[in-house]
Order: sequence, then structure tokens, then C-alpha cells
Amino acid sequence: MPRPTNALIVDDEAHVRVLIRVLLKQLGVETVWDAADGAEALEQTAAHKPDVILLDINLPQIGGLEVLAKLKAAHPTIPVVIVSSQRR
Repeated sequence: MPRPTNALIVDDEAHVRVLIRVLLKQLGVETVWDAADGAEALEQTAAHKPDVILLDINLPQIGGLEVLAKLKAAHPTIPVVIVSSQRR
């Protein structure tokens, strides 16, 4: 896979989206979209066709694995990286 120039971050926690955005920018990713839930992720993917999607597993309403299945059905060539954190 060539180095992505754009990405979609899907996480329900704003501070995590900000952190991942900063890391992606440092890696040279020029354009970054974000989504706070699964429905928004599906909309953003359809609108922008990102080079890569960073997807949280723990999402409200539609869980990350269900979002992953829908993304792969609609956009099978877009790589999806599962990114998740658990606070204790």
C-alpha cells in the first residue's frame, strides 16, 4: 500500500481523534476527516473515499465491528486499521 495522503478517524472520544490527527499530520497525511460514530463514518467514507480508515471498536449505536462489516461491503479496497483504547 502506498503511503496514504488522507485518512478518516472514527472514534467517539474527541481527544482521541485530536491525538490521532496530530500523529497522522506528523506522518505526512495531508487531509484528515473524522467521525464520532458509525453512521457518520459511513457517510464520511462515501463522501470522501479516504485512503485509510482508523476505526475504534467501541462506538455508540453501531459497534465498530458492524461498521467494519458495512465499510468492507461498500468499500472493499479501503484499508481499515482498528484503533482502540480502554481506560481503567
